[in-house]
Amino acid sequence: QLCHLFSFFPGQGGMNPSQVADAMVKSVAEFASKISPAALHRIRFVIFQPQLLTEFHSSMRKQQDSNLGKPKTFWEKGKNAIAAVIWGNKNKENKEFGPEDFVLENTIEPVVMEICGEDAQNVEKSISWIEKVFEKEHSIKTINSEFIFHFTERERAKLKNLMENHQITIEMEQSGPQIRVCGLHLDVLTVYSEIQEMVNEVRDKLARQRDEALVNNLVEWQFRKGGQFQPVDRAANFNLESAFIGKASHIELEIEHRKYTVELKTCTATDNHGNSIQLNRASKSKDELPPHWDDMAGQQFKSVALQQSTLEYQRVETLFKNTCSQFQIIQIERLQNPFLWKNYIIKKQYFHEKNPNGTKNEHVLFHGTAPEAKDSISNLGFNRSYAGKNATTYGTGTYFAVNASYSASNTYSKPDSNGVKYIYQACVLTGVYCQGKNGMLIPPPKNPNNLTDLYDSVVDRPNAPSMFIIFNDIQAYPEYLISFK
Repeated sequence: QLCHLFSFFPGQGGMNPSQVADAMVKSVAEFASKISPAALHRIRFVIFQPQLLTEFHSSMRKQQDSNLGKPKTFWEKGKNAIAAVIWGNKNKENKEFGPEDFVLENTIEPVVMEICGEDAQNVEKSISWIEKVFEKEHSIKTINSEFIFHFTERERAKLKNLMENHQITIEMEQSGPQIRVCGLHLDVLTVYSEIQEMVNEVRDKLARQRDEALVNNLVEWQFRKGGQFQPVDRAANFNLESAFIGKASHIELEIEHRKYTVELKTCTATDNHGNSIQLNRASKSKDELPPHWDDMAGQQFKSVALQQSTLEYQRVETLFKNTCSQFQIIQIERLQNPFLWKNYIIKKQYFHEKNPNGTKNEHVLFHGTAPEAKDSISNLGFNRSYAGKNATTYGTGTYFAVNASYSASNTYSKPDSNGVKYIYQACVLTGVYCQGKNGMLIPPPKNPNNLTDLYDSVVDRPNAPSMFIIFNDIQAYPEYLISFK
């Protein structure tokens, strides 16, 4: 507070040297363990009588030896502080978090080094050399990924196992979400690679769950049991439908924990003992597609370039140029994806049924994208698993702008090598919305007493939204892709 560079505290003579040493070591350790001083860098014990040096050595060793192995005691918290005296505050205690933040406790015992010598300059040189060796062998790598939010006890157990088997520490908090790996350089690289693989596995798992849910909205595969057809589980349903669409002749899967080989042409499943059951494919959705679509001709996805002379082209052009008149449109494509469209229509009908009369459940909005992402969005739809690349201010969801000009900025629609930029005009189910905020993974409940009735979307300004954020992939359909420069 006084902005001093140094502070000196004189000792008091006439006391027992051993008690003085114990008191001073204990005080420094307690202070540094309870408080994380940002301005305090080093504490020195200045000893004029050489015979007292032995007392201080004994005090430090006594405290250390008598408390090793006892978690969260005075010395367990204080020994990092003593190390800070030697290391110049580079070895700080790990930050403590609440139960809502997943924390892995440090399993590496800190090294406490006592450096003594008759010449202060030589002691300083020794400390400097040790610090350089430490910095050379020690490294820190950080992993930032939204998929960390979805780590379960299985992933947490893996992280703990990695700490037990390597000379590293792992710190993880949800505010990032971020994982930081610290320790020996080679171990850090190994663990970093394994954690990245864990993140990828979680990403693939979530993508699979998303696809299973989408298929389940459209088709239900059933098996005959006791004279009646019953639905298979979602995983089997997805596998059967994927094989059916891919025109496979057969597929192996489990139905009620029993392995079967399914002949798709006859819809017959046979187990290893030759027992057969009948399957049935039941469509949940009407096969009605927009009347202005071109014939799909058996394709699962089709992109149709619109002619400038058509009313459809001019309607999209007008909406885009209302706020983007300075840009030149190169092409407008209509995106025809029956799979995504049917899921969107099912969700739209649900919104109309559940929300109050007069609710504007649907908006036509814009979404800018990078060149490398447009093929994925066009074929697979908007995927909130990749949210947060450009914006998380109002929640970790998929962002849509009311005005095309917002999405046309280079931040959201990055130009390709030819200077061409891309924006989607999308149908978005916004339903009943509320104010968004940073860190939201789902919309908040409408009523605190009913945690299952959530808002449908969130916005930047409830009174006059300029952007909507959704947290469910099938709430938006990429209707048109606009190429411009």
